[in-house]
Amino acid sequence: MKHPINAITLAYILVFVTHLSFGQETAKCDQSIFKDTLLDKLTGQWVASGTVGSDKVVYNFFVQWVLNHQFLEMDFADTAATPEYTAKVFVGYDCKKDKYIVHWIDNFGGAFSETLGYGTRNIQSIEMLFE
Repeated sequence: MKHPINAITLAYILVFVTHLSFGQETAKCDQSIFKDTLLDKLTGQWVASGTVGSDKVVYNFFVQWVLNHQFLEMDFADTAATPEYTAKVFVGYDCKKDKYIVHWIDNFGGAFSETLGYGTRNIQSIEMLFE
């Protein structure tokens, strides 16, 4: 025996299924706090060395979670007595777009700090690109 589904029953089913799908999305994408096991490993004090152009450089880093654990702040400066270069880098994550967002602010001022970086994760690395 067939049981016809009336419009009201169908509407309830659709609302219930839609509600479940939004609930599942919310569980996967919680923007109230940014947790990242890879970035957690960067917190603390660091010394980094390398080459910028043809110049060898050494930087002191201090890395911590800030702003209600929404951003990882990387505060760094070169090792000169009076640093010639200082910067603050904030790494956040847009879980709806599944990409990292990077704000790079340094002592060269606004004209050089207006570019945002975007990143994607590959297992144990994050590739950052700046536009």
